[in-house]
Amino acid sequence: MSLMIDCRNVIKIYYNRTKKIKIAALRGVELKVKKGKIVAIVGPSGAGKSTLLKILGALEFPSSGTVHVAGKLLNTFSDSQIIDYHRNWVGFVWQAPLRNVLTSEKALNNVFLPMRIAGKIPQSKQKERAKELLQAVGLGHRMNHKPSQLSGGEIQRLGIATALANDPKILLMDEPTGELDSETTAEIFTLLSELNNYFDKTIVIVSHDHYLEKKADVVYHISDGLLLNIDIARTFELDSSKEQVSYMDEFGLVRIPLSFIKELGIQNYVKIRRTTDRIEILPHIQEAVSEITLEETRKKDSKRKSSPKKKRR
Repeated sequence: MSLMIDCRNVIKIYYNRTKKIKIAALRGVELKVKKGKIVAIVGPSGAGKSTLLKILGALEFPSSGTVHVAGKLLNTFSDSQIIDYHRNWVGFVWQAPLRNVLTSEKALNNVFLPMRIAGKIPQSKQKERAKELLQAVGLGHRMNHKPSQLSGGEIQRLGIATALANDPKILLMDEPTGELDSETTAEIFTLLSELNNYFDKTIVIVSHDHYLEKKADVVYHISDGLLLNIDIARTFELDSSKEQVSYMDEFGLVRIPLSFIKELGIQNYVKIRRTTDRIEILPHIQEAVSEITLEETRKKDSKRKSSPKKKRR
């Protein structure tokens, strides 16, 4: 199965207003998504989920690293190529349901209008496709209703149908169930699985909701701008030894490749040693402190606190 998305060592740096303080939103992400798969990226707020999704959608570009979609390098896209990419390659579904629809238009028009603007689908088939998509998301009986007449879950279903209007290859979803209750959330994720099977789309969802892990084909956990369940650094051979490149932020935080950690048996502590021309990171075994020693220390502290102080003469 061919790769639809291939991100390599993607780093995204933001600056504050004075451009003096750097914030690393993504710190060397490597992500491979196969065509037709549902991929979930799960993590807390501020972990870098939305930043990664915006980069995949060519709404932002990485500070360094490469992003290939269907073999095309997004980093080099011109303005016209970005417009084409947004119209024909990707569909977006955002957290707030009303952000995905035109509140003044009926459901049918919400799905129909993107097709009329893009002109990708023959005009004679546009309304027919709009009706088919509304049927697919369970809104066949609500085609003539405006968003104000729909529930939150129905609005999000309408948003999904609208995102699929121009038959994109990829569906990018940012917290699509963040404002929905648990029952509606389950319904939306079940719907996505059904749509994925029927329309054969590649779907990337970022969310803090761990329920998503049960529905996705592949799950990544993201924290502090790093995908934790893959080795983020590229490996290359040099003089029969392995070297890897990792990003270090302004506070000295650096990711040690998981393969190195496993090979050296590193667990909780490392020893950092500075030599003349390099920094060495070595495995370090923390000495265990026995319970007896701890108890003796507690007794000594207790006696020291309870004993009266001698008065000076």
